[in-house]
Amino acid sequence: MTRFGQAMIGDGYAGLYQLAEGEPYEMVSDPETGRALRFSTSIEAIRAAQDFVRCLSAQAAEPAAREPDILGVSAWRAEKANEMAFSQIVRRTGDMRPFVVERRRRRKVVKP
Repeated sequence: MTRFGQAMIGDGYAGLYQLAEGEPYEMVSDPETGRALRFSTSIEAIRAAQDFVRCLSAQAAEPAAREPDILGVSAWRAEKANEMAFSQIVRRTGDMRPFVVERRRRRKVVKP
């Protein structure tokens, strides 16, 4: 879960972002100079951090979108998601009989 924040630097604010829990916060910096970008308000700094993370996410997603699905993993994942959405169980009813698909019903247990 990505977190955003701001830090006061001199007379302005710098945008901060944390990509995963336990990692340190990083400042939004200029790619050419590597220096932290300063903003006049804290809201501008936070919005800049959000835009920066969106750009990082888009760049990270591009190579995966270009690669073809040779093994058919996406079709398998879609089939499994569909199966789990309907809470179906596949159960064998005998040695030579075909599979039977049954719908699972769950009861809510209310403790007094």
